[in-house]
Amino acid sequence: MKVIGLGVLFLALAVRLAWWEYWPLLLPCCLFWFTIVTAMVLIKNWFYLPGILCNAVATIANDGVMPVYGTEVTSVGIHVQGTPDMNLQFLCDRFFGGTSLGDFLVFGALCIFFITKLRTLPKHLAVN
Repeated sequence: MKVIGLGVLFLALAVRLAWWEYWPLLLPCCLFWFTIVTAMVLIKNWFYLPGILCNAVATIANDGVMPVYGTEVTSVGIHVQGTPDMNLQFLCDRFFGGTSLGDFLVFGALCIFFITKLRTLPKHLAVN
């Protein structure tokens, strides 16, 4: 199942790079998040799901784009300048010039993953 999960993850990245980045619409957005969540479930990696779901809900609620507050957006793609009429502003990129609550949750999950891996190293490789 992990091999299939990784294949689905690569499919999601291909959708992101080839389609959603240049045409930020709801369909490629939903396809991207569906494949990401499917990959996380298939490889049984549950730590990342809360952060991924926060980012997915924010972009789907805003028709396939991620609003950015607090800094000017100059690039073309899924990140757009946030306006007061955008949905679920608390989930959008608004901290430190473009970081969302979902990004913090994914980063926290990544830290937990590395800490648990370091704690389970064999004795001769462990850091004292």
